[in-house]
Amino acid sequence: MTLVRLRGLADDLPAPSAATVTVTLQRWARHAPATVIDGADVVFARPVTIRDLADISVPPTDGRYCIRWTIDPHIAGVAPLYRYTSIPAGAAIDFKNLPDVDPETFDTRPGSDAIAAWEAALAELRLVAESLAPVASKVAALEELTGEGRLSAPELSRTIVDEVETATVGLARGQANGLTSVMARGAADAVLAVLGDSTGNETTEWVYRLVVWLGQQFPAYTIRYYLWDDATQGYGALATIQTGTGTRTLTVYNGSHPGAGYDYPITSVARFNAMIPVEPTTVINSFGYNSTSATYRIQVLELARWIMNKFPSAEYVWAAQPPISPGETGAANHLARVADVRAVASAEGFGLIDATQAFIDYGDYSALLASDNFHPNAAGSAVWFEAAKRYFKRAADPTPRGTPARQDRIFVPGYTFIPSTGSPTVGVTGLSFPYMALDPTTPEGVVALVDIPPTWKSANVWVLWNKAADGTAGDALVFRLDHGRVTSSMNANASGTVPAGLTTGDYQTVTILTTNAVRATRMYTAERFADGRPRAFRLYRNAGTAADTYPGDMMFLGLLIERAE
Repeated sequence: MTLVRLRGLADDLPAPSAATVTVTLQRWARHAPATVIDGADVVFARPVTIRDLADISVPPTDGRYCIRWTIDPHIAGVAPLYRYTSIPAGAAIDFKNLPDVDPETFDTRPGSDAIAAWEAALAELRLVAESLAPVASKVAALEELTGEGRLSAPELSRTIVDEVETATVGLARGQANGLTSVMARGAADAVLAVLGDSTGNETTEWVYRLVVWLGQQFPAYTIRYYLWDDATQGYGALATIQTGTGTRTLTVYNGSHPGAGYDYPITSVARFNAMIPVEPTTVINSFGYNSTSATYRIQVLELARWIMNKFPSAEYVWAAQPPISPGETGAANHLARVADVRAVASAEGFGLIDATQAFIDYGDYSALLASDNFHPNAAGSAVWFEAAKRYFKRAADPTPRGTPARQDRIFVPGYTFIPSTGSPTVGVTGLSFPYMALDPTTPEGVVALVDIPPTWKSANVWVLWNKAADGTAGDALVFRLDHGRVTSSMNANASGTVPAGLTTGDYQTVTILTTNAVRATRMYTAERFADGRPRAFRLYRNAGTAADTYPGDMMFLGLLIERAE
């Protein structure tokens, strides 16, 4: 253990924060609290808070993670300071002498750069504290008047840009168009859509209790509530939870269905449209229990893509579901899925209702679980509800912090591919769509180079195509998509075989429809492309064989590549 001396902070921080400051430390890895695998258990890094600048013993990090320090001066309108360091092995070290590191790689930053950055942060903190001193007492008085039962008072504008807030302290502080922000203004109707499983479909559970609480906070709103019915693939009868004193309404579509996983709402376009039938103000997802996978990043992002592509203005929130009993099968995998939900939410700027942390903070959370050691009982539902309430209290006072701008997909038109096998030709459809035509009598292939962003860990790849004319029912097209990174060893020959350096794709056999229609065929799911190099993609039609029986051209419209994680 290394003794970290914190007392020197008292000299660096402005008055009166030297007396009121709290310092919180937490194991950290990249964008989220680090987890430690202990046998079959996944252990979350719990935050530790020091309130009197006492010295603290901390285990050396040994390059496995870093320590995120949160220094909160508790001055109204002033954001906390954040610092990421390693903990070297040794007897004792002053806080200011800890090695600053990159939280992504844990590499030590150059000493002069780290010291300069820390000194600049302290200087800005002192400047802001001095400028806000005259109004600090007024803000404190306003917060006291608003009280716990009402929404918190608006914060002063922040001039210190902080890091993305994490699951422990609440992720997004809300958006200007978020649910409670819209309802607080009272200038528009609001819609809340919830997609989840059996932990949110009863009137005793957190979703319904949250809706009732929202009505209590905004008595002018009439609260209309619908519950999903799997049998009819639609919502049941309207239940009016509250008749408001004004003309505005909050309409709630609770799409929680027992046994549902993340893919339930997106099984088909028709179901997705039925589950979110109107433009929502806020969408909450609560999934994870009905999966066995130890990873969940790809699943979270796939559902997010459906929702955010159709409703880009909606406030988007995930619920990190509570842990199940440690002795139950799949408990470790469930916590690993929760860790992925928290990490993706932090990286993408989603809101987070952190029921996981709420249960862990409770202590012996077995008291919060039903006899099946799985579902939350009445007490557990109450804890989950309190976690949801905390999120929406924060979200009522939005901080301008949008979702990070990221390229989410790439479309490569078919006509930009060049022949690599045979003699494919460029054509134009009746609707003036350009395409590359692949002949039905002899194998043909086309190739293009694509630069996939190195920040994408994996991607889904689709071939968009049509056919030249109506065919006979049962006719089939057979094609594959090969790929490989561009290196000096790649042999881009024009033979019918796969060029050296390319990975052979699996043949897709697609039965032709008798009517013309643009088709999208998924060729790869969550394929790993993150190697920092441009990549060659080759589409190859296996024409002239017994398997490929369609007698017309395959009209290749293009390649759609979407970020999976």
